[in-house]
Amino acid sequence: MEIQEQVPYLRVADMDRSLSFYIEGLGFRVERQMEDEGGPFWARLTKDSLAIMISNRPSRFLDFVDHEEGHFHDHEGRDGQVHFHGADSVHDGELNLVTYVYVDDVDAAYAELQERGVAALDAPADMFYGTREFLVRDPDGYYYAFAA
Repeated sequence: MEIQEQVPYLRVADMDRSLSFYIEGLGFRVERQMEDEGGPFWARLTKDSLAIMISNRPSRFLDFVDHEEGHFHDHEGRDGQVHFHGADSVHDGELNLVTYVYVDDVDAAYAELQERGVAALDAPADMFYGTREFLVRDPDGYYYAFAA
């Protein structure tokens, strides 16, 4: 087996808000997108060597959605397993997941994101484990550490 690529698939609450954050804030471009009468519901976004997919649709593992509350819950899917689901599961760090984005110059990346209006959670700092990094949180609670 040869792994060709890894692309995170992120559940988001509001596609327009997330597209704005990733495109205008982080500088991604839409590589592919699917829409229905309500607008975009899935997109593959790329920036340099990083790709992500975002969607506000339910997981294919799940049989139902709590339409009254407008979000998804942990529940048993078609495969008999209990799944964490929905953008609400990432809030307050429940997933404890940080994607490291390695850049050539952390301070320049920080300045660029500040110019684009992205508020970082902290300023670039030298870490005890040998990287210089800062942290960004997207509108749905996914964390990115920009590091070198």
